[in-house]
Amino acid sequence: MASEVFNEPANILMVNGAVDRYGFFEGEQFCETNTRKLSESSLNKIRRKELKWQNMLTEWDKWMYYKTDRVRNQCRKGIAPAIRSRVWQYLCGSHRIMQMERGKYQVRFKHIHQICRLSISRKKIHLNII
Repeated sequence: MASEVFNEPANILMVNGAVDRYGFFEGEQFCETNTRKLSESSLNKIRRKELKWQNMLTEWDKWMYYKTDRVRNQCRKGIAPAIRSRVWQYLCGSHRIMQMERGKYQVRFKHIHQICRLSISRKKIHLNII
């Protein structure tokens, strides 16, 4: 039954725009001309899955500690396309790394930018001397 839903192209409306069945934003250049839209009941089923996953993500630590079997079963039933990337972050644990490393990218970017500015100014000084 779940395979029926995910074997055909899906157009799911999100806050940011339309997303295909894999969770990617749709673009006209990638769409086939004869894609079928999902029925209203299929869309409702996908929306219910999305809400279940959103509720699980809000209390992720509790779900993983007490109800691991239910998380596994939900994964087997399928992850809602619109939230799939976020769920995978939680499943592999990268959301914790992102929280621990918050702000470090900006610090490193500023540091590299300063180094580049210094090297450019040194080149200008070198060219002025020659």
